[in-house]
Amino acid sequence: MPLVLEALRAGKHVMQPLPFAQTLVQGHALLAASRTQKVVAAVENLHRYSPTFLQAKAMLDGGILGNVFTIHAHVRTGILLNPSAGYVYEWITDAASGASALRNFGAHLMHVLTWLFGEVDAVCADLRTRLTQIRYADGQVKDNGTEDSALLLLKLTNGATATVDASWCTTAGEGLLIDAVGESGRLQIRAKGLGPQAAEIRWAERGAERLMKVAIEERFRHVAGLPLRDAPEEPRRFPLAAMCFAFAEAVREGDAQRAHPTFDEASYVMQIVEAAYRSHETRTWVPVPARSD
Repeated sequence: MPLVLEALRAGKHVMQPLPFAQTLVQGHALLAASRTQKVVAAVENLHRYSPTFLQAKAMLDGGILGNVFTIHAHVRTGILLNPSAGYVYEWITDAASGASALRNFGAHLMHVLTWLFGEVDAVCADLRTRLTQIRYADGQVKDNGTEDSALLLLKLTNGATATVDASWCTTAGEGLLIDAVGESGRLQIRAKGLGPQAAEIRWAERGAERLMKVAIEERFRHVAGLPLRDAPEEPRRFPLAAMCFAFAEAVREGDAQRAHPTFDEASYVMQIVEAAYRSHETRTWVPVPARSD
């Protein structure tokens, strides 16, 4: 956070990874600095540049589900189960890092959910450290200082109810899933690991007995001006290039909204995440301030 704040105060455009900040106070400081300096400020979220997720967004915006009833979303991995010695992300188990399954992977998922389905009114959550010790493949053992598991229940502004499950300790973890049910049918997005690699859409119209895989349209597999096309054999390359291209175009054109998620969105998602922490502490539903607030 200090490095990002220094860059913003120097008038630099910034793209930063998640978590956005360690506290809401830090998050507000980053957002305020980006607004004061009028720079392009965005956080990294490859999902929102993935052809699969972009097509799902278009389908949902077109009303394919009608009134949305329920959403189940999870990102379940086993990255803390027998990690290799010298694991590059070992820092996520340090209490001082501010990391957790919810603040990291869960925040990525929340950026997708709020983009697809809108704002969250309230959250009820249970957060746990299931693995008290990390056992590395070479036999070393380290205490785990962060919450590796999170279960959330969300009330959305659109009337839907959502469940969110974020885990770093799931054996045979199936990765990312968003499963939305509405009056007109059911739509799923699946991806390996955190995603968006190997992402696919499955759809069933109202009354159907099974979900069917949806072909990704050509219009979502390229970006005008970017000399690169989506290639299934290199699933991470295209969304990364598309995200960086959008950021560069935002700088060139002076249009900060072109690079997303913006710091405004990151601050809002952080409000949801920290509301989940307050819910866990108080054992109550906790309201989430509207973005307009």
